[in-house]
Amino acid sequence: MIDELLRLKSDGYAARLGLGGGDCVAWDEFLAAGCFDVVLVFNRIDACCLDAKADLPRIRQAGAALYQGSPLHMGLLGARFENFVVEPPSWLTTAVLDAANRIKVFADAHGMSLPSLAHRFAFAMDAIDRVVLGACNMQQLRASLDDWRQGPISEKLFDDVCSVICCPGGR
Repeated sequence: MIDELLRLKSDGYAARLGLGGGDCVAWDEFLAAGCFDVVLVFNRIDACCLDAKADLPRIRQAGAALYQGSPLHMGLLGARFENFVVEPPSWLTTAVLDAANRIKVFADAHGMSLPSLAHRFAFAMDAIDRVVLGACNMQQLRASLDDWRQGPISEKLFDDVCSVICCPGGR
């Protein structure tokens, strides 16, 4: 299977090969072999979860780029926030939901929408090489592009968000 993917790349059908989803530890064998150029993670490195930062050294050692999918954590930090708070989906952990609630309070206190804070936080992460947006309609796409134009949040605000994510009761 890997040989076929490499052949598609060498024949020019693909510029890069990537691994996506799931747990990065399961990919170590493929990363170590140097077969893949990109790792796409979602719901593991965003404004309510920083778990994938632990995978970054292995990803970088393999020479792969980190693409972050779903900067809004599948809608938790966006249009689905209220629904997910009332009726959390089975994949959403209590720890991540608690962090999202703290980030919502933080965003409100700083006069930012939750999606804007989440996007601009992702844009500020040095660990992330690309952010893959998941807009569902033109309004969301326009808002995402506006967040891009505003640029990353400041270093201080970034550090504060990290404190809120990791340290309940912090700043």
